[in-house]
Amino acid sequence: MRPEKIFLAIDLGAGSGRGIIGKFDNKKVELEEVNRFDNQVITLFGHDYWNIYDLYEKIKDSIKKAFIKYNKLDGIGIDSWGVDFVFLDRYGNLIGLPNMYRDSRVDGIPEKFYKIIPKEEIYKETGIQFLKLNSLYQIYSFKLDYPEMFNYVDRILFLPDYLNYLLTGEKLNEYTISSTSQMLRADTKKWSDKILKGIGIKSSLFSEVNEPGNKIGNLDSKVREELSIENIEVFQVASHDTASAIVAVPSKGEDWAYLSSGTWSLLGVELDQPLINEDSYLNNYTNEGGAFNKIRFLKNVSGLWLLQESKRIWEENGFKYTYDELISNASKAKPFSGFINTDADIFLKPDNMPQAINEFLERTSQNKISDHFLMVRVILEGLAFKYREVIEVLDKILNKKLKILHIIGGGSKNMLLNQMTADSTGLQVIAGPSEATALGNILLQAKANGLISGLEEAREIVRNSFELKSFVPQDKNIWDSAYIEYKKIKEKAGDLWKN
Repeated sequence: MRPEKIFLAIDLGAGSGRGIIGKFDNKKVELEEVNRFDNQVITLFGHDYWNIYDLYEKIKDSIKKAFIKYNKLDGIGIDSWGVDFVFLDRYGNLIGLPNMYRDSRVDGIPEKFYKIIPKEEIYKETGIQFLKLNSLYQIYSFKLDYPEMFNYVDRILFLPDYLNYLLTGEKLNEYTISSTSQMLRADTKKWSDKILKGIGIKSSLFSEVNEPGNKIGNLDSKVREELSIENIEVFQVASHDTASAIVAVPSKGEDWAYLSSGTWSLLGVELDQPLINEDSYLNNYTNEGGAFNKIRFLKNVSGLWLLQESKRIWEENGFKYTYDELISNASKAKPFSGFINTDADIFLKPDNMPQAINEFLERTSQNKISDHFLMVRVILEGLAFKYREVIEVLDKILNKKLKILHIIGGGSKNMLLNQMTADSTGLQVIAGPSEATALGNILLQAKANGLISGLEEAREIVRNSFELKSFVPQDKNIWDSAYIEYKKIKEKAGDLWKN
């Protein structure tokens, strides 16, 4: 029997990051968190940026803590949210801090770019959904505002690519994170000359895309010296956190969908080839790159962002709740007291989320809500209705009836939302694992080590390693009636409903 391997997953979210150890004995994976840290946003002259230097220091701290605890590491892999990037000069130095995807810089930018390349042509080329936060529009905004800056830009790296560069000295663009940019051709996995020409930048700013499940290089000697540790290999995992998470979906057979539930909800299916047609275009479904040569055909839903922001505002006003308290009390609140579109633009980045929710309710002739727990219930019901909408469109586009929904990620621990989702969609919901992203990260490090042969074996290891919970529809008729009311509000809301 081969000795147990110790891998470190650096899993970065928009609000926080973790260093998570995966102990792999060839049959099971055991996870252990060794470090948790905040991810800071800095506001400068009215624009929001990531404090990438602080993030890098915290990653090094995670590596140091993991190495001290186990006296060895068999690998490191980094995953993060998508679309954000850095500009580097020819010496490898940052040109400014990386922009934050929710920054107002991109307001109105997509509409300007569509005059250069029409939306339908962009979609045929990339297969990627239209979100104003996509890298394409961020980069174009810089091109419009600071054209002379591009005389000095030598390379564009997405955030996990850049952090891998700081650890190894290797400048690579990984496939899954690159695919979120809306600048990669869906069919060839190569950078789109049409899109880059439309932006006005050179293809040489990017490298050929690097597939996950391979070695990047060794930890740089200066980093090893600084941390007083031995050599460690750094592996190319699926750098986009959802792509890593999907590797850890404990699925069998067909007719299943996944929901990666966190700040964002990513709901979709796994395909062997991109699916780009009129229906997918009109419904704004995306074809993002996956590990093991898969396509993540999915829809972005706002997710638990509304709940997280509401909790933050309540805390600022002196109301300290745990998430368990909020969910427990919401389960006792009156059902269907309000209907919202969790994806409406009004919820993208409001100064005060509860106020934004009440504004939405008031503008759609619904009663405003003052009770915090009732508002939590309205948020969760809104998500469950949104999931049903997405599933119905998926069934139509795929010409099949999905039967099982696998909910993974931190949101899979929300038992109330899991049951609401089963009731709303009529599907069996299987919840877990909650640490799917870190788990997928670690499994891809194991693949790069030659310890895992493919996706089926990886998912068998997941099923062997974690307890899963099943939810079946209980109040389908009641939810069907409420869904009719939800759609009536949708019709009444008009442009307010749009996202």
